[in-house]
This record gives sequence, C-alpha cells and structure tokens, in this order.
Amino acid sequence: MRETAKQVTLVTGRAVYLDGIPGAKDSELKAQTARGLTAMQEREWDEAISHFQEAFNRTESLEQSAALSALIGSCHFEQCRYQPALDSFGDSARLAEQAGDKPGRAHALNYMGSVYSNRGELDQALENHEEALAIAHEIGDRDGEAQALGNLGIVYRDKGEPNKAIEHLERALAMAREVGNPLLAANNLLGVGRFHVARGEADTALEYLNKALETYREIGSARGVASALNNVGSVYDEQGDHIRALDFYDEALAQYRKTHDRRGEAKVLQNTGVLYAGTGDLAKALSYYEQALAIAREVGDPEVQANGLNYIALIHRGLGEPEKALEYHERALAIAREAGYSHGEASTLSNIGLLYATQGKPDKALPRLVEARIIFLGIGAQSSAENPTQNLKLLLQQTGRERFVKGCVEAGMTSEDAEELAEAELGRDRPMAD
Repeated sequence: MRETAKQVTLVTGRAVYLDGIPGAKDSELKAQTARGLTAMQEREWDEAISHFQEAFNRTESLEQSAALSALIGSCHFEQCRYQPALDSFGDSARLAEQAGDKPGRAHALNYMGSVYSNRGELDQALENHEEALAIAHEIGDRDGEAQALGNLGIVYRDKGEPNKAIEHLERALAMAREVGNPLLAANNLLGVGRFHVARGEADTALEYLNKALETYREIGSARGVASALNNVGSVYDEQGDHIRALDFYDEALAQYRKTHDRRGEAKVLQNTGVLYAGTGDLAKALSYYEQALAIAREVGDPEVQANGLNYIALIHRGLGEPEKALEYHERALAIAREAGYSHGEASTLSNIGLLYATQGKPDKALPRLVEARIIFLGIGAQSSAENPTQNLKLLLQQTGRERFVKGCVEAGMTSEDAEELAEAELGRDRPMAD
C-alpha cells in the first residue's frame, strides 16, 4: 500500500504537512490554518504560529494535531529557534505515531533531523533521517524517500564520509527525477553540487549547481534560484574569479531581497565579505560582515551571528589586534552556546585556542582546543575535529609532553587519548590550522 504525506510547498521552498486538516468538519479550524499558511508565505512567522495554535485548540483528531504541531515547528525552524522547533516536531512525531499516521511521523522526523543537522548534532540528525527513510520506504512514499536520502547525504558530507554522502545524494537525485518532482530534483542537484564544492572539484560542482539553477528558474522557485546563485558565486570566489563571483552574489542578493528572505540576504552579504577579505580589502570585508551581522541580529539567526562575529575577529587578527579579536570570538561563543549551536560553539573554541596558541599562551589555548575537539567528536563531526586535533599536537612544541598530557586530561580528555596524541609523530614543521 502506498501512502504519501499530504503537503504543500511554500515560498520558503519547504514542504509543510496538512494531513487531516483539508477534510476537517470545523470551518474555523480550516480558516485559522489557511491564515497561518498565508502568514508563512509572507514570512510572518509569529503571526502564523498564533493562527496554528488557535487551530490546534480546535482539532478533532490526532492527525490534525500532528500536522499543526509540525507547522508550528516549521515556523520556529525558519527563525532558528532550534529547541522550540525540536519540541514541536517531537510532539508531531509522537502524535502521528499514536494515530498510526506513518507519513506524518516520517515528515516530522525528517524535519527533526534537519534541525539537529543545523545545530551540528550530526549523529542525532542521522538517526532521525534514517528512521524517516525506513518509514517512507515501508509505505512506498518515494518523495519522502528521496527527501530523506538527500538529507542523509548532507549529514554524511558534514561528517566527512564522502563515499556515503555521494551515494545517498545520487540516489536521492535519481529518485526525485523518477517520481517527477522538479523541486526535489533541484534541491538534490544543489546538494550534489555542494558536495563537489567541499571536495574542491570546482568544474563538477559548477555543472550540478548550474543544473539546479536552471531547474529552479523553470519552476519559479525564487529562493532556490537565490541559493544556487550564492553557491555558484562561492565556487568562482574559491577559483579566484572575484568579478564573476560578485556578479553572482549581486544577483543572489537581489533574489533574496525580492522574496524578503532576510536570512538569505545576510548569508550573501557574509560571503561577499569573505571575498573581499580574500583580496586583502579588509575595510570592505568588515563593512559587509557588519551588514550581515545587523540582519542576523534582526531576524535572530544565531548561526550567521556567530559566524559573522568570528569573521570580524579574524579581520582584527589580521590587523594585529588580538585583544579585539578575542572579544569578538567570545561574543560568538556566547551566542552559539545560548542557541545550542554545537558546531558553532566548537568552531569558536577552536578559533580562540588558535589565537592563544599564536600568542604563545599554551595553557590558555589547550583547554579551548580540547573542548572543541570533544564537542566535535560528540556530535559526530569527525572531519571538523581534525582542526583542533592538529593544533593540539602542535602545542606539544610549546608545552612538552608531560605538561601537554596533564593539561589535556584536566580539560576533560581521557588519559589514553591524551597519551595517544602525545605519541603522534610531530617531526614535520606545519602551520597551525585556521
């Protein structure tokens, strides 16, 4: 028997689950849901939540309650309110299970996985996406399978497992094409393209990203067009073709502004700052970082805020202002911790550790690098953990073995792990990893 989730796709490019609501007997329940969906299209997230909550209070079935909880979760997710989003999607998954609503549970689990992925908690994301995939396969929901496969590919990419990543992404792409879902196909073309970007395979990346761009344009997905343009721009920036990169960033920025997507706008401005920093124009880079940071504060996006503060810190490092750099890193760390943005927390701790190390302060550097490594490994981000691990090894040159092992253990590392790092061959002169 084939079951599929009853969904609509919003201007945000995300699918939302409506099972049980279109056939509701209560006209006010349907009216409040419709008003909420309209508010979502207009990116009025809190207004949408208010309408969905009104509808939730009038529900006639567990299926309806599950659908409305997922809608509320989507609104929180769009605002980077990760814990409320997880709470709402968790409620949706539980209610759907109680109702025997397998498509609804798979939908909620897929979103929970995406929230965990955004927080950098990759092992938990993997667990949720795998359960969603199993349910979608069991009920014959090919669209749901393709979505879960694509999400798994992204998680494996971020975990540093390229073979599993490309396998899942290519399966997702093939399935999306097979079921004739052009938006899902475009999303997975984008995912494959970004995989090749991460591998440094620029020509292949551009091939997939341009196909995604073409598909998004064909189906009229302005947000998809903007995302693809932003990614193409980043490839050209990596290649040193700054003029072409700026052209793509400018077009992406216009698209995001057209759809009133402030988060997307902030990400393009941040990428433009990275471009100017790479050319050595630090004043211009700082200007773009500050514009992005102001928008991120306005919309409450902790990821862009934390990353932006770290980028500004790197500017001050480059200007020979370590104390100012440390101030910005510490602000980034506070935001990441408050938001539960684990990957950002670990990245910032690694940056702080590196800053202290370059100042010749190993006793301050070591505990930050150890904590960063522990967090990365704890969330399944093994490839990201390589950065603080390498810098820890190089601290041996400043501390000596006994002091190094003692410091690592005091910072929370097991004695076995600390001894293993100390035993590593450190004969080569290597720069510390930025």
